[in-house]
Amino acid sequence: MAALLVNKQLWCGAVIIDSDRVLTAAHCLQLQYNNRFFREYVRMLTVRVGSDNATAGGELYRVTEIIFHPNYKPQTLEFNLAVLKLHKNMSFDRSEPRLEKVRYSRDKVVPANKEILFLGWGSVVGIGGEGGAVLLQKVTLPVYNLADCQEIYGRDLVTRSNFCAGYITVAKNVCNHDAGGPALLDGMLVGILSFSAQRCDITDKPAVFTNIGTVSDWLDSTKTPTNKKKMRQH
Repeated sequence: MAALLVNKQLWCGAVIIDSDRVLTAAHCLQLQYNNRFFREYVRMLTVRVGSDNATAGGELYRVTEIIFHPNYKPQTLEFNLAVLKLHKNMSFDRSEPRLEKVRYSRDKVVPANKEILFLGWGSVVGIGGEGGAVLLQKVTLPVYNLADCQEIYGRDLVTRSNFCAGYITVAKNVCNHDAGGPALLDGMLVGILSFSAQRCDITDKPAVFTNIGTVSDWLDSTKTPTNKKKMRQH
């Protein structure tokens, strides 16, 4: 798990996918996406890893590059993903298990009879602030029937590149600032939170995730050797 900070303030969740890369939701970086000179604004961005407090501890890394999914659509949040490259590699020390990369799934379907584990920083409105702790939260959610989820949000916002998770009758859900956080199934990354209800205590408002299995080839392509080759072509 990682925390994406903008001007040192918690902005979104993220997850470590390699020693120099984290994955988050693209809409968390809409300012950079809208501005064709977005690389100038990466100095606003840092990533905290290795801590269960988004505001302290662990290590801070500078962001050097943002790689948006090429098919990201801000209007519908389709393929709502962005990879952040960091200024140096993280060290995965086996004696320090708090820091490790996640393996991502290649399965294009997340079964509706399963439960996912979601990690996020929760709602920080009114509790973060200057010097306030924002602690890592986790919740187990059943995978929601895709057709039923489309009935709630519409087919434009929920496509085959998404899956949904949440309770029908229980008032338990994900919260503000959870966007970009990871959904895990059997220890594998299967989703990144795209959007959810504004409140955590509403029934039958499932969270919508980008399905990682549908973009695993793209994630492979963002690895460092590929990017260096692209940079030389420029």
